[in-house]
Amino acid sequence: MELRQTVLDSIAKYKIASAIKSADESKLLSLAQTIELKDPYTRGHCERVAQYAQMLTEAMDLSDDMKKNIKYGSWLHDCGKIGIPEAILTYLVLWMPNSSIR
Repeated sequence: MELRQTVLDSIAKYKIASAIKSADESKLLSLAQTIELKDPYTRGHCERVAQYAQMLTEAMDLSDDMKKNIKYGSWLHDCGKIGIPEAILTYLVLWMPNSSIR
């Protein structure tokens, strides 16, 4: 099972690197959405981050190239979730003042 997950994670990382090199927006967005599937609670998060980032880049009057790079980074900022087991990503912890993690 571990070997299978390692191979799948490696393939996902390769796809991210290939999509970035080709600057294929549809592939990058698809990868971001695939990453979000690991944690249903965050569905749409990467696109929302990109929308907010784009509003900021407009307000800052950045170059088109910088805007594009920030949008791509916004979509892919959670790529570190690749390789993290779903059990860890979806683990819910109730934080209570003056108590330890249960």
